[in-house]
Amino acid sequence: MKTTKLFTTCALIGALITAGTFCHADSNHERKNGNSAANAQKIDPLATAKIADLKKELVEGNARFISGTLRHTKVSVADIKKVTLSPQSPKVGVVSCSDARITPDSIFDSAPGDIYSIRNAGGVAGGTLVRSIAMGIYDLKVPFILFLAHSDCNTTKMAIEFYNHQFEKKPEVPENVRELANIIQPAIKAANKVSAQFPNTDFATLVAIETQWKNIEFILTTSPYVRKAILDGKVTFDVGTYDMKTGKVSFVDSDSAAKRILSIISELETKNVLE
Repeated sequence: MKTTKLFTTCALIGALITAGTFCHADSNHERKNGNSAANAQKIDPLATAKIADLKKELVEGNARFISGTLRHTKVSVADIKKVTLSPQSPKVGVVSCSDARITPDSIFDSAPGDIYSIRNAGGVAGGTLVRSIAMGIYDLKVPFILFLAHSDCNTTKMAIEFYNHQFEKKPEVPENVRELANIIQPAIKAANKVSAQFPNTDFATLVAIETQWKNIEFILTTSPYVRKAILDGKVTFDVGTYDMKTGKVSFVDSDSAAKRILSIISELETKNVLE
């Protein structure tokens, strides 16, 4: 698949939901039944409004975080027990890096239990990520999942070192870390192709963003369940970037993403690489 088109997976269904339509990539059998990128369908306006409200909550929470006017700085033991003794009912899911300096709950000033957090080093795709997302959709009924990149990511910077053959001088780097760096290599190649379009974004951050787009592509390609959940309007995906210097989370522009994702899904279908 062409990396220039992989770049467009970033906004995925979040942009299409905002536009009032959605589409999916699925198997030949499903395409024969009319479910394909060429047959984007209308969704419930109430569902669209709900997603917009959830995203607004994240934006407003992040604004409170930046300004220091937090609502959830003093969480008591009683507050925690109230959540832990009740069934889970998170409002949103967030896929992110396991960077120790930040947590989704803090940067969005969220109450305990509001965010279904899926984290690993670099926030990279893999079987455990897909299974966690499927669990969030199926069991917890999470309607909105944000794939969150961030600046100054150690894992991303290490992957760039690997790309530049600097690991050849570091035989002490363990195999598991090399494997992790290798997973991010396609995102680095994609970032190289589009870096000139984003002169104000440092390269490591661009790679981190591309990694989240690759996550979405991987999920679309390998999980029929998640694809169907998107088609049925059960879940919406979106992408954002957290700036470690300013604390601000920026979301993908919905209009441009909506146009790009259609071409990506169509190419996935055309190449017949879906599971």
